[in-house]
Amino acid sequence: MSERGINLGGWLVSERWMTESLYEGVRGSGERAIGQQLGHEEAERRINEHRDTFITEADFKQIKEYGFDLVRLPVGYWLFEEAEGFVSGADHVQRAMDWAAQHDLKVLLDLHGAQGSQNGKDHSGQTGRVNFFKGDNREKTIGTIEHLATTYGNHPALWGLELLNEPRAFVRFKPLIDYYEQAYWAAAALLPPDKKIVVNDVVPAQSRRLERELGKRLLGDQLVLDLHPYRAHIPFGQYITPKRHLDVVNGAWRSRFADVSQRVPIIIGEWSQALPGSPTAETKKVFYDDQVSVYGKFALAHFYWSWKAPCLGDWSYRDQFKNVD
Repeated sequence: MSERGINLGGWLVSERWMTESLYEGVRGSGERAIGQQLGHEEAERRINEHRDTFITEADFKQIKEYGFDLVRLPVGYWLFEEAEGFVSGADHVQRAMDWAAQHDLKVLLDLHGAQGSQNGKDHSGQTGRVNFFKGDNREKTIGTIEHLATTYGNHPALWGLELLNEPRAFVRFKPLIDYYEQAYWAAAALLPPDKKIVVNDVVPAQSRRLERELGKRLLGDQLVLDLHPYRAHIPFGQYITPKRHLDVVNGAWRSRFADVSQRVPIIIGEWSQALPGSPTAETKKVFYDDQVSVYGKFALAHFYWSWKAPCLGDWSYRDQFKNVD
């Protein structure tokens, strides 16, 4: 039975499109821009206020009441160390873990932002260059993974640890696989054997390649592969018929997940009911239901993105979808 999960996006790793007011007076996006442009004192005040109010214990209670089993908690490396332009905040992570335990929820702790940025997107903490593969950033990131495993490995709420979110590695595939191998064994040496160690596919088209390469490394039985099958941002998606979107779910996606899950356990770490264009409520409901059906058959768990996204409709489960099941 696949477990139902929800992402706590936009909270401890902010994203401008989800938390616009946090970025008032700031050019660009990514948390580092706040500290660089407003100075540490104002950034600390603003970001800590956001962390204290955007998600609270009441959200964890409500998440459980909505029938979820798991939360996926995106974190950035800067929460656990002092980093230029960022505001640390490990106490917020500890608080989240404790709230989850108190409300009978498990947590997938997801390293969403790595040293140097693994994708140059705002949800890695900073936009622009992908410097994760330069210098000693991968080694520093493994240090963060070891810290997370040591600090939270025996916490009663921990379900698993995700080694990296959505890396961009079109021409750096081998270095990424090398990182995954090293980070996997670093985590496995510190985590209890029942905890999942999760790797994220590079891009959907390369997930089979990633699965094959990881298989060659003979990684252990804690390994789980995370896939993010979105339709909302595909090129020219507004011109695609609703039937075609549904056909993809029940055809290509079903086939792909069935194939990969035979060799390595999978989760759907991010997914959404959101579609491009202006689909009808009926179309979105069927799109939602069909995804849940497919993920429930092949994935250990599936995590909707996201729990809370003010004024963003389909992306805000709390506000839009409490009666969808």
